[in-house]
Amino acid sequence: MAAELLYLSQQDIVQIGLSAPQMLELTTEVLHDKQAGRTEMPPKLGVHPRPQSFLHAMPGYLERLDSVGLKLVSYYPGNSARGCDTINAMMMLNDAATGQPLAIMDANWITAYRTATISALSCKLLCGPPPTTLGLIGYGVQASSHLDLLLNCFELDEVQIWGRNPERCERFARQMNDQHRSVQIKAVTRAEDAIRDKDLVVSVTPIGVTPVQQLRYDWLKPGAVLCPVEFDSAWDKKPFSRLTFSSPTILTSSINIALKVFSRISRLLLTIWLP
Repeated sequence: MAAELLYLSQQDIVQIGLSAPQMLELTTEVLHDKQAGRTEMPPKLGVHPRPQSFLHAMPGYLERLDSVGLKLVSYYPGNSARGCDTINAMMMLNDAATGQPLAIMDANWITAYRTATISALSCKLLCGPPPTTLGLIGYGVQASSHLDLLLNCFELDEVQIWGRNPERCERFARQMNDQHRSVQIKAVTRAEDAIRDKDLVVSVTPIGVTPVQQLRYDWLKPGAVLCPVEFDSAWDKKPFSRLTFSSPTILTSSINIALKVFSRISRLLLTIWLP
């Protein structure tokens, strides 16, 4: 054990003050490192202590910075009813030369913005003409971080939000309007309204939890970009077979995840994207 072990709370992490452009730039650099084989990042190791819950260990090594560490993240979808966070994470940074722990830090904010940054970068690369309309499915922490990053990537004119709880959805939309004055943000009462005719659709619903309403792929307009952060667990698979005749493209940074998630879909064109 190192003589001194640094602890960083979530407040400490937030006070570092990383801006959205800085997040996008740093994440782009690391993705290029990953593509070039300058990282070591094995698949997640997980256990499932409760139904629909998990605890994942995520080690990683970045050669360029000689930096190594581990993120431990848990997901319990029932936590909101208990008044605590659905996702809880911590990170440990180690000395790459000796393996000794150097720092332990809260990783809830890191997890929220790392996920959103990857989504935003993907959308920048996948969208043809810059999108002006966004359909956002969900109203939690990930919805907030995704909206923050996407508004730093695109000049959106309209954002429509739908969630399972209309009151929470309305409250979230008001909060987002207070934070982002440059765009019209409103809650809608039907999921279909948030998806139809949108250039970009991002769904950030609880993973693996049966939604009140299944989202439908055939609500997407031709050419729309869909970013299903919850591994498409909220989306109804039945209409997808009708879309396969126009050869939709599934893009992912991990072939293993793509094969696991989309193995039940037949006749699809799978393209692996490595930025």
